[in-house]
Amino acid sequence: MTPAELIESATGSPPSPEPFLAYVESKYSKLYNL
Repeated sequence: MTPAELIESATGSPPSPEPFLAYVESKYSKLYNL
């Protein structure tokens, strides 16, 4: 099983950058008052 297949199996959707980008934006906007 490839990493992408494992992620899709665990989450029900293929891997995408949106959740990570939302996390990073939230974290750093609070940290740097953006």
